[in-house]
Amino acid sequence: MRRFLLLAAVALAAAACTERLTTPGNCPALCPGGEPEVRDTVLTAVPGGDSSFSGYSSFTEASSFPLANGGALGESRAVIRFIQRGDSVIVGAESFELAIDSIIVRVVLQERDTTVGNLQLAIYRLPGTIDSTLTWTELDALMTEANRLRTISIPDSARSGPFPLLFTGAELSKFDFAPADSSRLAIGLRLIAPQPGVGAYFGASRSGDAAPVFQTWGTIAVDDTAQQRQLLQRAVAQNFPVRPAPTPVTDDLLLVGGDPASRALIRFALPDFLRDSATILRATLELTPDRPIVGIPGDSTRLDVNALFADFGAKSVPLNSPASLTWIKPGADTIRLEMTQLVRTWQGATPLPAALRIRHGFEWSSFMTPIFRSTRSASGAPRLRITYRPPFALEGF
Repeated sequence: MRRFLLLAAVALAAAACTERLTTPGNCPALCPGGEPEVRDTVLTAVPGGDSSFSGYSSFTEASSFPLANGGALGESRAVIRFIQRGDSVIVGAESFELAIDSIIVRVVLQERDTTVGNLQLAIYRLPGTIDSTLTWTELDALMTEANRLRTISIPDSARSGPFPLLFTGAELSKFDFAPADSSRLAIGLRLIAPQPGVGAYFGASRSGDAAPVFQTWGTIAVDDTAQQRQLLQRAVAQNFPVRPAPTPVTDDLLLVGGDPASRALIRFALPDFLRDSATILRATLELTPDRPIVGIPGDSTRLDVNALFADFGAKSVPLNSPASLTWIKPGADTIRLEMTQLVRTWQGATPLPAALRIRHGFEWSSFMTPIFRSTRSASGAPRLRITYRPPFALEGF
């Protein structure tokens, strides 16, 4: 009898527990605590933890030449020095002097301000000994009428395309080499427009098929007519844009790109409730320009954001692939970048540093130079908008 009563009591207890488990809210010791909840928070960058640094790249690495004639775009010209040419060719095992009959210098227009017509490109012969230490004042003094090789008109209908300049006859004397030049041709490019503030992009050596080319055509004294016509073609040895000395940007601001090309480092302090157990659903970086971003109509440029493998300030080690990027246009207001995957790397047992690096996608090759406000500005400091889901509470555990 006692055994029967004991079994009955156990059965009743089991039935009571089963009943409570099937009734939400009646088993707080075992059931998850409520419905999933989504929250938002805004993190401002660590005060004083955001800065700009330069010196990572050289202006010889430009993929385009931004040429401008002043105004909001500033003054910008370009210098191209080709590989040493020589005046002879080798056929078989013998060297023959080349009787030059024509020269072609080709430059390629990549993009231009199509709202302004009557644009011209002036090309000047420069000393073959110049290098990237050339200053704006020195270049301006060399761009005289006596040194001008050619001025070409850019058709109003042309937005891009090659411009091969052919020189023959008496014009070939413009390409005579002085001993100091060592048969190196150097030229300067200048944009001429009917009003200030006009710009255009021309291909530099790193632009592939749009790179400048120097061709010399002539004949050699051989019996084989198929070999009499010869070409000496030279690629670019060095090219770089030249601008007046830029106005320094105060340390209170974040410069991305520009002259010299700068990159921004921004740090955040991720709260424990986000670092340890929250599920980050979305993170958006917001950057506020301190002044209008200028460029030619229809222009655009790219900003790349990388996570950091290690934070050593100016010598920080970024991950190779950008975690986020965005395209911006002239006059852009607040810049927003999707950062969800990057911010998630700041979580877990082995998080990356809660910092990011912002880089101009076309250093030295764009009119557009964003200058953002920092944590030292009166307003508009960098911030992260984060949407997250806190963990479900397991009460009683």
